[in-house]
Amino acid sequence: MTEVENTTVSGWPIGKKMTVAFLLIAVLPMSLVVYFNLDQSRKEVAEIAGAELTSLSQSTAYYIEQLLLENQRNSATLAGNPLVVQFFRSTAEERRALRPQINQLLENFTANHPDYHATGLLDARGIVQATLIEALIGKDRSFRDYFQASIKGASFISDILVGRSTGKPGVFLTNPIKTTAGEILGIDLIWLKADTIWNIVDQVKVGKQGIGYLVDQDGVIIAHPKRDLLYHSLGELPAETVSTISSTLRFGTAKETEAAHIPQSLRMDRLAARVLSDRGTGTFRYFSPLDQQYHIAGYTSLKNQTWTVIVDLPEAQFVAPLNRLRTVALLSIGLVALISLAISVLLARSITRPIRHLTKVAVDIKSDRPFDPDTIARVTAGNDEIAYLGRVFSSVVQSLQQSEEKYRILVENAPDLNYRTDLEGRIAFISNSVKRLSGYSVEEAIGMKMAEEIYFDPAERNLFLAELQQNGSVRDFESQLKRKDGSTWWVSTNAHFYRDREGNIRGVEGVARDVTERRAAENALKASETMFRSIFECSPLALVHIDHAGTVTAGNENLCTILGSSKAEIIGFNTIRSLKDQQMKAAITRALAGEKSHFEGEYLSAISNRTTPIRANFAPVPASNGSVSSVIGTLEDISEQYRTQEIIIQTEKMISVGGLAAGMAHEINNPLAGILQSAEVISNRIAGDFPANRKAAEAIGIPFEKISEYMESRNIINLLTSIKESGNRAAGIVRNMLSFSRKGESQFVLCDIMDLLDSTIELAENDFDMMTKNDFKKINIVREYPKNRLEVTCERSKIQQVFLNILKNGAQAMIEERTRQGLEEGTKNPTFILRTYSANNMACIEIEDNGPGMDEQIRKRVFEPFFTTKGVGTGTGLGMSVSYFIITENHAGRMSVKSVPGKSSTFMIQLPLQRTLVTIEHNLN
Repeated sequence: MTEVENTTVSGWPIGKKMTVAFLLIAVLPMSLVVYFNLDQSRKEVAEIAGAELTSLSQSTAYYIEQLLLENQRNSATLAGNPLVVQFFRSTAEERRALRPQINQLLENFTANHPDYHATGLLDARGIVQATLIEALIGKDRSFRDYFQASIKGASFISDILVGRSTGKPGVFLTNPIKTTAGEILGIDLIWLKADTIWNIVDQVKVGKQGIGYLVDQDGVIIAHPKRDLLYHSLGELPAETVSTISSTLRFGTAKETEAAHIPQSLRMDRLAARVLSDRGTGTFRYFSPLDQQYHIAGYTSLKNQTWTVIVDLPEAQFVAPLNRLRTVALLSIGLVALISLAISVLLARSITRPIRHLTKVAVDIKSDRPFDPDTIARVTAGNDEIAYLGRVFSSVVQSLQQSEEKYRILVENAPDLNYRTDLEGRIAFISNSVKRLSGYSVEEAIGMKMAEEIYFDPAERNLFLAELQQNGSVRDFESQLKRKDGSTWWVSTNAHFYRDREGNIRGVEGVARDVTERRAAENALKASETMFRSIFECSPLALVHIDHAGTVTAGNENLCTILGSSKAEIIGFNTIRSLKDQQMKAAITRALAGEKSHFEGEYLSAISNRTTPIRANFAPVPASNGSVSSVIGTLEDISEQYRTQEIIIQTEKMISVGGLAAGMAHEINNPLAGILQSAEVISNRIAGDFPANRKAAEAIGIPFEKISEYMESRNIINLLTSIKESGNRAAGIVRNMLSFSRKGESQFVLCDIMDLLDSTIELAENDFDMMTKNDFKKINIVREYPKNRLEVTCERSKIQQVFLNILKNGAQAMIEERTRQGLEEGTKNPTFILRTYSANNMACIEIEDNGPGMDEQIRKRVFEPFFTTKGVGTGTGLGMSVSYFIITENHAGRMSVKSVPGKSSTFMIQLPLQRTLVTIEHNLN
């Protein structure tokens, strides 16, 4: 039985609603007035109590400050005593003589002030020189705050501290001891008993439970009537505060231990935060975990001390009269509620009985029972509003029964599904076609919830309702529904809200059409399109589609990457009209003519104006009539292939040059050795003062000195020297050629790169000066070395040769630029920057100069054999190529150069930090 068919109304009947309404009208205003008055009274009482607590905390704070000021004046009096000043100005021997008088002075001072634990005198080093407690004589108190403050000339009042030696609490008051000239000789110290301050706090009483207490700048209780709460903190202490307390033993030590006493938290964190943040006077309401009730606290901070006086009172103490008044008010409200309840029940019965009778007749009509107007005659006989409602009800029912018959005939014969749902989404009506479309009978479908039982995805129901709310109607809304056998089917729905006569929305009604077959066809088409699009976009090649007019209609991301353009620039570009590259245009034109075409070479982009090596293939796409409808093209960036070919060509060239160098070196080496040897022998025979030379000259009758004079006059000696120098230079070229073309026996040792660079600098200073007659020492050397040693296994001499070649070339370039531009000293000092570091298991060396730099064309050829920018006779062109082979071939490293023309050149070398079997075999091969 449905909810409408049940004569018992679920939910609240009208009688109950009327009863509740009467009760609310009678009780609610009275309750609000009582609550408002009680709340206002509580606030006023709280303000009065807060003002009293604040006033009491102010007076207590004043008394404590006066006590401290009075004792501070006593400390100043003691510090200014002439005997005390004389005691500290005396020698050690004189002090011993004055000590009895000093002790008597301290005894008299303490006897006149019974509130003092002790008094004492400390010298300028913080050492206790005089006190009545013998155990403290000689103790160092220079670490104490009071000593640090007073030795600088200031008076000082400490917090309440627990003495290390005595274990007694008190306040330390100190003043500097000065001469008449203002010289500070030491400080005096008065130890005021904590009981003196505690007595002031103990006298604070408010009612039966109100008390006062004192906290320091950290929120630690330093005076309280309940002594067991002393040295507890109101809230959790920060770690740095705990550390300070632990190091200074401010509150003594824990019982039977040497560990510092650390205050435990009373968990009044909100009170602590308020008091410590507000250095003034105020009140605060908080919940105390000690007695589990709310308290009012009045507080005042001392003006000249970091302490705060708190006067605390439980809230229950001053709101007790209000609680009694509240009980009386609640009893009055209860009595009014009972009277109102009796009146409302009697009135509700006279209204609900005829309504229940109409409800029963309506349920009978819903159950398809015939309607007889005589069944509600008792209701319609009167003249009040309920009787009028009965007569209207009778007329409406008879009209609806007549139109329902016509509507049922039309709906039951319709091929589509007609339905109506209520506001909760339950099916209230559905046509007979539901059996054919979903498998459910009409009886089974009635009452089913659309979102939970009909829709395959409940979220689609929410979208449907959202569109309906926004537009007032829905057209062609497609969704997936569930059949009785568990399968699904797709419908297209047109729907709108249906309303009652007053315009209120009562539910949704609509027509649903089966579109399962059409939906399946669309999904198949979308899947095919998606697959093609994925292949198109994910292809490793660049793909392009060009229509029959030569316009680009599609392209993937790889096409944008190769051409250096965005899709927005490529799509819509006409290749026939706008393409700059004639070879590419010809290939596309052939494809549009129906012929497969191919293009490979440098392509100049008309969009990005960038040249890229490309391999392209184009194929025509035929139309149904046999003509070409479009062209599909694939493009491939072959830049890497071009670079690989260049590297291979360069490598083969270097190998060829190396072989040529080896052959030339061997061919030149033998005759060159004969020339050098013969030149040396000739020089020895005509210029050397040897017995054999003199004997041969005498044999032909010519004095040996005359032969020497002739040789010098004809400059033959210098010519021979030139022959030897040229021969030695040629021998050096041969050695470089042999180093370039082959690798000799390797002797690898562990070397520190920084030491090797520094020794090479020293070598360059001597060698460069003799060669160029310039001072290498005038070149600035900037070393950017790491702190740790950077060691590699290498051939020390060969790596040093590499460094020397780079330094000599750089130095010569910087000095030549300076000479060429006529720069004065100091305008641009030649500078080398030496950097060493490790990265990726490689030792990295950078040698940077501030010379003229080199352009890109020279930079690319700098490591080629026999390439030089120096003049004829000043360079062989083998230095940098030999250096390159030493690094890359002999040491399995890397060498490169970067340059900024007009500013600098930087040579970069990388050597393996750990030489493995692979690198050793590489060098030995």
